[in-house]
Amino acid sequence: MFTLSSSLKATHKLSQETFDDAYKKLTSQNEHTFYKLPFEESVWQESIAYSKYLKAHFNQLCVIGTGGSSLGTECLHSAFDFEQTNVLFFDNLDPHSFEKKLEKIVDLTKAHFLIVSKSGNTLETMVLANYILQIYQEKNIEISHHFTVITDPIESSLRSFATNHKLKIIFMPKEVGGRFSVFSQAGLVPTGFFCDLENLRKGAVKGCEDLVQLKDLCEIVYSSYQNGDYIHNFWIYSDRLLTFGSWLNQLWSESLGKPLPTPFPLIKICRGSTDQHSYLQQVVEGGHAQVNWILTIQNHPNDLPTKRKNEPICHPWKVDTLKLSEIFYKQAESLKGCFEESKLNTIHIDFSELREIEMGQIIMQWEFIIGLLGEIMGINAFDQPGVEVQKKIFKKIIN
Repeated sequence: MFTLSSSLKATHKLSQETFDDAYKKLTSQNEHTFYKLPFEESVWQESIAYSKYLKAHFNQLCVIGTGGSSLGTECLHSAFDFEQTNVLFFDNLDPHSFEKKLEKIVDLTKAHFLIVSKSGNTLETMVLANYILQIYQEKNIEISHHFTVITDPIESSLRSFATNHKLKIIFMPKEVGGRFSVFSQAGLVPTGFFCDLENLRKGAVKGCEDLVQLKDLCEIVYSSYQNGDYIHNFWIYSDRLLTFGSWLNQLWSESLGKPLPTPFPLIKICRGSTDQHSYLQQVVEGGHAQVNWILTIQNHPNDLPTKRKNEPICHPWKVDTLKLSEIFYKQAESLKGCFEESKLNTIHIDFSELREIEMGQIIMQWEFIIGLLGEIMGINAFDQPGVEVQKKIFKKIIN
């Protein structure tokens, strides 16, 4: 469970009627049906069954995908399997990091690759997959046993390749956009390799059904926009949640960064407590048109005492009776106090612990919030024309 507290004074209230109207519009259209996914039995059963097969036959799972095809899975992996190497993500063309990740594959015959691309033509995904496929072919390892494709049920170069080489193909719903696809097969199949999907689903259902909290969160963001705030800082006091921040950044920016009378606020992800020593000065004294979110976890599965037996104390801080997690949490509390003293709008999301239920809930809530805000503000939250401009220019450059 998590609690929500806010110091933001909603000068532009979101009426119940406006919220209800947006909710009705969002959940009655059938072009973008991410909101149905927690209740789609066939999607969950197919994903659970295939992830069980992968766990039974392979020691490592490698996800080749980028953006919405991998960030949701990455944020869940960071939350539950932090820094473990039995799941690898190939999502960027940087040659150094790509080579280093390839070196982490322990045994090619015990590894399985999921090639995830909604369009079936994503540049980074296709280039990386092609390179790895060549490695398998050079070593005469049958690729049909080691590669699965997850894509839209449309014709594409990836689908054609998979068909011609007898790779298993799993189709994700064509009505679900990439950045909203965490609870489709694109997210669930790899997530099931390291996560309890049944409890994740319970959380996702809760995220759909808690309309009071949905409205509260929508009102915070909507009121901030109407106030003219230019940025939302998310101070994340858990490295396990940092990739959730990256996922939220894409969801927020691609969905709501559209032409509006006043630009929609930017989003910045801050690492607590590290960024207290780099970015905090700008926040406290560099301008007040902002909102600060603080995300904390009360109980951590692994914790350490600050003081070991017979060890000298080399600092003046009176914290030697505390565990690291307690100091960490008090750092977040002091940040909240700093913002309140400086009269900065502050939202605190406080997790009692971080489990599949909590992650399912908060991911589903933010997908809903973004979709609802699109309806409220009259913009299309499901396209990304600005991104398409870059793709067109890249095609011109290489041609």
